[in-house]
Amino acid sequence: MNIPAYLVKALNGLLLAGGRTRLMNPNDTPVKEVIRNVPYVDGAHRLQRLDITIPYAEPPLPILVYIHGGAWMNGDKSTYRRICALYAQAGFVVFNVNYRLTPKYCYPVQMQDTASAVRWVYHNCSAYGGDPSRIFLAGDSAGSHLASWYAAAAGDDALPEATGIREMIPAESLRGLLLFYGAYDMDAMLGTGFPFIKVFYRACFGEDAEACRMKADITSPLRHITAGYPPAFITCGGSDPLLPESRAFSLALGELGVQHRDLYFTKPEFPYVNHGFLNFYFFKSSRVAMRESIVFLKEHAAI
Repeated sequence: MNIPAYLVKALNGLLLAGGRTRLMNPNDTPVKEVIRNVPYVDGAHRLQRLDITIPYAEPPLPILVYIHGGAWMNGDKSTYRRICALYAQAGFVVFNVNYRLTPKYCYPVQMQDTASAVRWVYHNCSAYGGDPSRIFLAGDSAGSHLASWYAAAAGDDALPEATGIREMIPAESLRGLLLFYGAYDMDAMLGTGFPFIKVFYRACFGEDAEACRMKADITSPLRHITAGYPPAFITCGGSDPLLPESRAFSLALGELGVQHRDLYFTKPEFPYVNHGFLNFYFFKSSRVAMRESIVFLKEHAAI
């Protein structure tokens, strides 16, 4: 059955809206300042904006750019305020990014907006106490895909050219990645059994099979990583249908000699860790993932 993308988008949107405040952001985490809805392109769409979370720490500080999940179709930076505040408390200036969503905006808009946001951060972060030579990217689900793809594109001129991106930041400024339960091969993910995955795929790439294969090849970071790829922290739940994606990405990094750390929540200690666990602070897996990802960040930021 060919389920309309807008119906899936509406259903997911209702679920996210219901949980955004009560479940995902239960309490404010103290930080020095939060600046909301800063446009990162001229003439910005309402979604081409980011929030800046500034810690109580002396600059210059390393940077974390967080890209939200939601199957490229849903999601909003407001869901991640608590998470970004926790990373700020660890000594990072955090830029929490929105981007335009499918099905209204499809390939390559999400890649372009990610690149525009990272470029804006690189050129403007010093005004907020940030160090442009120490930038980390983070994301969950679709955001993990976008972060990992950007890191691949920073080392491959063909990828920005294919997606209409005019400027990438210097690859040496990318110090590492936090990748939470992402998708890394856009064709392989179709076989994972993830709910509505074919709807999300068509919403990104359209209906033409040959065009989809071309777009999937360009946007699959697993197919474009090199030995110069930045260090990565990779985590996923043992009950997550996308677990094979994380394992395959980790294996590919290992074969190339790229520094990475894996954290998989599997039985018997974590029997029911499914997709999206990071947002739910009352899960042990969420707290462990936050703690270990902060350890990774501090190691690679030299703080």
